[in-house]
Amino acid sequence: MPKYFLSSLGLLVLSLAPSHAIHTPQDAVSVVPTDDFLILAAKTTSGRLNPRQTTKVFEDPNQISYSVEMDIGGKPFTLLVDTGSGTTWVTPPDGQYTCTQLSDNSECTVGTRHLAVTSAELSPSNPLGSFSISYQGGGEATGYYVDRSLQLAPGLTVAHQAIGVATSFKQDAHSGSPSWMDGLLGLGPWIDYSSPFFSILSSLKIKQFGLALFGDADTDSKASNGGLLSFSGYPSALKITSSWATIPLLWELPYSYWYTIEPDSYVINGNKVGNQGVPLIVDSGTTYTRVPRAVAAELYKLLPGTGSSDPLKACGSSPGPNEKCLADGLWKIPCDAKMPAFGIVLGGMEFQFQADNLNAVNGNLCFCSVGPISSADETGVLGFSFWKNDVMVVHDWTDAEKPKLMMATYEDPEK
Repeated sequence: MPKYFLSSLGLLVLSLAPSHAIHTPQDAVSVVPTDDFLILAAKTTSGRLNPRQTTKVFEDPNQISYSVEMDIGGKPFTLLVDTGSGTTWVTPPDGQYTCTQLSDNSECTVGTRHLAVTSAELSPSNPLGSFSISYQGGGEATGYYVDRSLQLAPGLTVAHQAIGVATSFKQDAHSGSPSWMDGLLGLGPWIDYSSPFFSILSSLKIKQFGLALFGDADTDSKASNGGLLSFSGYPSALKITSSWATIPLLWELPYSYWYTIEPDSYVINGNKVGNQGVPLIVDSGTTYTRVPRAVAAELYKLLPGTGSSDPLKACGSSPGPNEKCLADGLWKIPCDAKMPAFGIVLGGMEFQFQADNLNAVNGNLCFCSVGPISSADETGVLGFSFWKNDVMVVHDWTDAEKPKLMMATYEDPEK
């Protein structure tokens, strides 16, 4: 079986007000094991190619990149995989696109492999139209759509897929050179249905894809097994250790740009805390988990060194960085700190954070991997610090009118 590499990029943030619902746990009998899965590889990175990772104070081993090789138009490309957006794009040959570092407007290069296009395809008269996408924290890609084949894996080819050809790419000031990536694979539920996943639904009759991220990577940035990506079920290589929780997607505008859900509640040291009416975007590409400020405050009160009835105030109005907090309000803690029990109830089932995942370690600097959202009405995020608690996530469109996520825990095959 060939190895593929996966990563994620690009999440926008909206202020949302969800409807309220009570979810009950249920075994999703439609989730079955499949041998159609790809083995992912992972490596630690500075994360600066991922604009959602907005903590810009150090290179962080908690930030792990995944990449995948897929064929576009019969040619292989190394793509970042993004469940937070639905636009797939690569670049045309050198001389037909610009790459700009936002820090100093210097030139850069995207990848080593480019898609051959005609001059007509890169003109305003292109009948497929243009695209423009911006990423939180900096960076944007603009260009034109072309019609090409997309091979997700051997035997899984979408004959006609809208592929963006970026004539302009601007990136985060902290990104460094993007020369190791050739573009981006968008697997988000993007509202215009140009996402590859909807092409899979219509042409390949596949109703699900699953993702498990093990969270392990080599510290020297060499590739290591990092997870599994499956089609039509969950990878048969995983041993599922729980029932399946079914969580409806909030499937109306503006929620349907992303995999947005409403949590039931939070549990801190056995005490239930309400969801505060704040939805969560489930996104493998965001490093940390962001929860309502009231929930973060209750969690932070139990961390060493807070010394405040409202520990979020210690982070400052920016918030941070300062002696108590990193940028974005992530609370500093001793590396040997005893962590409180923390879990999130989704679909009626509690998913607990493992203590060593709640305490993020970067050399001699340690901090809580769950932080507050920046404002009371912002959407939260279940980031990589959630996924790495041995959670398998299946994205399901068996009922196209009522799409859902299904989650279960698994036995880490690397332990």
